[in-house]
Amino acid sequence: MSTKEILVVDDEPDIGEAAVYLLRRAGYAAQYAPNGELALQKLRQSPAALVLTDYMMPVMDGFQLLRALREREEMARVPVLMVSALPEEVVLSRGEKVDAFLRKPFRAAQLLESVRTLLGPPAQGRSSQPL
Repeated sequence: MSTKEILVVDDEPDIGEAAVYLLRRAGYAAQYAPNGELALQKLRQSPAALVLTDYMMPVMDGFQLLRALREREEMARVPVLMVSALPEEVVLSRGEKVDAFLRKPFRAAQLLESVRTLLGPPAQGRSSQPL
């Protein structure tokens, strides 16, 4: 994974793969991991520029993944975009700090706006196809 890639972590493959597809169509590089444990394995091999993670997942929930990222010096500053079907105030009441939050279901435009806010536009030279 290059340092400009987004890692999408969601235990629902339809949602995770759809987000990867959407991000790629917008010009970002993106990969998918079905849970936090596999996400950490991918991130240890090659850091990402952004982690988009679901909150409620088996194996390792989104906040456990967030804590694991913050404990590793090389991943501590990677922005985290948390998504959840639960209301933002319920999720964030756990006291953990995330860089951005989206409530499921979200629109494609909301996801792309959040990613652009955190990362800026996709790298030059990547084709940005209309959605």
